[in-house]
Amino acid sequence: MKKLIVSILAFMLFSIGAYSQCFTPVWSEPSQDSMLIYVSMASLNGTNLQVGDEIGVFDREECVGVGVLTQELTGAPIYLVIEVSRQRPGSPGFSPGNTILYRFCSGGEVANPAVIPTYISNGPNFSANDSCVVELRAIN
Repeated sequence: MKKLIVSILAFMLFSIGAYSQCFTPVWSEPSQDSMLIYVSMASLNGTNLQVGDEIGVFDREECVGVGVLTQELTGAPIYLVIEVSRQRPGSPGFSPGNTILYRFCSGGEVANPAVIPTYISNGPNFSANDSCVVELRAIN
């Protein structure tokens, strides 16, 4: 049952990700060694990100996942689930052990301040077949 729920969430993520305007992942299909990032809260300058805003997940300069908010994130049990795909021969993606980086796109514009993650579980590095729960804050 858990795998079914994760599969449904992943499908919803890809449907939502198709509407991303700011960030485009380097992969077209996830690998079997993907990682799920559960974002429970995201704010920019003290204001929660809004519906339509995006969170890009990066391994160095490569976008390895993106999520588009369909509702305001105010903490658990509401999450934005972002699937990121692992690099494998002939296919781009994240490298296990590298630091997970985040960027915000709010109002159709990429926000420049550094996004500071607070990990509730796991993190701060990419790990295949794993997940993490994180709160994200950015301040100019």
